[in-house]
Amino acid sequence: MNEHFRPTAPGLSRILPAALAGALVACGGLTQPVPTVAGIVEGWPAEAGTVQATLPARGDRPTVPLSQGAINAAGRFSLPLPDPASVEPFLGGPGTGECGSGLTVSPTGLRTVSLLVTVFNASGRAAGLIEQRTTVAVREGSRVVLRLYADRAGTVTGTCVGRGLNERLDLWLVWGWNTAVFEKTAGDTASLTSVAQPPADARWFLDPATVQALRFGLPGPGR
Repeated sequence: MNEHFRPTAPGLSRILPAALAGALVACGGLTQPVPTVAGIVEGWPAEAGTVQATLPARGDRPTVPLSQGAINAAGRFSLPLPDPASVEPFLGGPGTGECGSGLTVSPTGLRTVSLLVTVFNASGRAAGLIEQRTTVAVREGSRVVLRLYADRAGTVTGTCVGRGLNERLDLWLVWGWNTAVFEKTAGDTASLTSVAQPPADARWFLDPATVQALRFGLPGPGR
């Protein structure tokens, strides 16, 4: 999968995160409410904590928290998505890298990035990444919800061959936050498709194994 569409943490499920079709700046100078990721994390330890929105690091630029919210002892959380100014330094062209020759990007200047959602326990230690998907473990037939930010309206279509997958992309993006679904199909094939809403059976899961992947300088709350 193209690096600008997925986090770099290990494992198929690392295309993450985190939630909601983009509520965007409307015409005529009117603005809609800040888009928010919210839900209940299954398997969350019974303690309060914090959640942070981050984006994959680019080059020597470290991953830093761009927005923060709370999670309660029942695992219920709410997190405002980062604003355009915060996202700007992390944007990249989806038609570059290993997928470049197989993708059609319109307009050619379109830039995107995908969202990571990290959760911290009450002591401020990273508990892992949380991800919205239709199954506990990612397997054939699983659908994983991915949030993409686009710096303008556009489309990304075609086939990306890399990282052991032959992946078909069919993305119709608006300016701001968008929702897409990654689905692992038969064998080494997969798809990434724009959707208006996450699948009705998608739930939020904590992946503690991703803690090691987070040890690249990501600060905890208040640090």
